[in-house]
Amino acid sequence: MPIVQRRSISNLTLLFLCLTSTVSADGPADDAFAKGNYLTARELYVQARENERSPEKHKEWLRISAQIVRCDTAIGDLERAGLDFFYLCSVDPQTAFYDCIPLPWNPPMIAPRAPTNLEKAAEDVLDPLKNRSPGPAAMLLASGILSVSPRNDVRNRGLMLLRELTQTEGPAAKLAGALLWKQQLPTLKTVNELAILENGLEKLPEPFRAGPYFLLGRAAANVGEQEKAVLYWMRLPILYPDNKPLADAALFETARMLEKLGRPDEAVKLRNSIQ
Repeated sequence: MPIVQRRSISNLTLLFLCLTSTVSADGPADDAFAKGNYLTARELYVQARENERSPEKHKEWLRISAQIVRCDTAIGDLERAGLDFFYLCSVDPQTAFYDCIPLPWNPPMIAPRAPTNLEKAAEDVLDPLKNRSPGPAAMLLASGILSVSPRNDVRNRGLMLLRELTQTEGPAAKLAGALLWKQQLPTLKTVNELAILENGLEKLPEPFRAGPYFLLGRAAANVGEQEKAVLYWMRLPILYPDNKPLADAALFETARMLEKLGRPDEAVKLRNSIQ
């Protein structure tokens, strides 16, 4: 491995292991969130949201609702995160909170099961008889959820809807395109194909890049760019630590790759950091 890349990887892993939370908060809920006490923060945000019902406090109600989704995600309750995001969109269909949308970037293996409450909610969002104006963010999440359904017909519908979203404008279109990268990963073979995905990443604002970074790590690994895969995955725990399920998955992938690169000590440290 080139010395410069080896140092880059070492610096990233060292930075992650040395990071400490800095608290900059306006109230008890924000303070708990900044400290990583997500269960407490969620309870406090729910209480605070009940006090923000007046029209003049609508903006704060939306911010608190987005924070509740972030707490759900950090706790690892992705079903509740999805339901809470749909609730946010029901009040604010044109929401700008794409940075907290709990898209299925790294879903579990698809296995036969009954539809979850989240899948049923997604179908309701996309049902014109039940929801005439869901808004692009809700449509994106609903389509993403259906795209990983164990039911073939539902999964194909979700993928079709994601492709349709890519033909629109705005962040929903860009994130839908990135979410569809998962369909390309099994057949991705060349560095040039990887470069196409990397160019797509450049079109996304930094707050929206957590999931795409994770998929780029897998894409880089698929084409033999192991060091680049590590650099992509390590962005997750460093830049997006509140997205704990995805950050932990990235740490796990990084640890496996470091072992392949002959760096078992660093791999052990990263695994020990996963809680």
